[in-house]
Amino acid sequence: ERSPESLRTAITLFAEAVKEDATFAPAYVGLADAHSLLNLYDIDPPTDAYEKALEYANRAHDLDRDLAEAHASLGYIHFYYKRDRAASELEFRRAIQTNPSYAQAHHWFALALAAMNKPVDALSEIETAERLDPRSLSIKSAAAIVHFFAGEHERGLAAADRALALQPDFVPAQKVKRWIYSVQGNWTAAREAFKSERNSSGRPDAPGWKIIEAQLAPLDESSRRAALYMLEAVIDTPIIRSNDFTFAFEIALAYEHLGNGELALNWIERAERAGAHGFNMIESDPRLAGLRNSPRYRRLVEKLQQPK
Repeated sequence: ERSPESLRTAITLFAEAVKEDATFAPAYVGLADAHSLLNLYDIDPPTDAYEKALEYANRAHDLDRDLAEAHASLGYIHFYYKRDRAASELEFRRAIQTNPSYAQAHHWFALALAAMNKPVDALSEIETAERLDPRSLSIKSAAAIVHFFAGEHERGLAAADRALALQPDFVPAQKVKRWIYSVQGNWTAAREAFKSERNSSGRPDAPGWKIIEAQLAPLDESSRRAALYMLEAVIDTPIIRSNDFTFAFEIALAYEHLGNGELALNWIERAERAGAHGFNMIESDPRLAGLRNSPRYRRLVEKLQQPK
């Protein structure tokens, strides 16, 4: 389900499994993956979530060095937490070599390859993942992201719609549709996707949605000024001001949309310092295309090549 509540329930259940059998490696993989994913799906994840994920993934690996799931978990953690792309790719390839039928390894490897601007390889991996697990909502949404990064907008929308056909309120698929429509300049459709996304979230009044509204604002001078005022007001709220991990990258996207590239770069730098998930995607994210010629942007991309 990949909601914060479900991930926390999963952590409790996997912890109970470990209590029953402290040598059961797959339970440690479950603990690792649930803690890793809290950083993506929870707006205020525990500050040590990635540290715990790494601890559990290493424990699983120590118990069973041939466990594909442990290698995939390490691949995810090396990519998003350690920002060590070489180590991440090695772990994903070990996972796939050990168990070519493990869909999640292909799924996560596809997203990493897409972020590393390797669209052909990414598309191959995500197609394999969806073939292996055709009912997975998260894999279909990941396919939409891979197509989005590759500039294949219609295929991306089709992938998101495959997820929504199975579960109409699946927020990750609605979110990617918003991304695609906004890059296409189809603002009416982007705002409709955003409306569905917000209403399906279970937290439609959360202040962070104002940041997304600013990303979709009309760009006539009056609307742009109003959006900037709204954005600056929400940035000043305590929940936003104190959480660069969750919000800095989204604020950067809002400022880029509203035509202030320097402020966008300031917030990308804050996202980098906070270890934000979205920072790992800046090399390929088409919503940042307007910044690509900036020396500051190029220096930020160079940081992606340097493990933390």
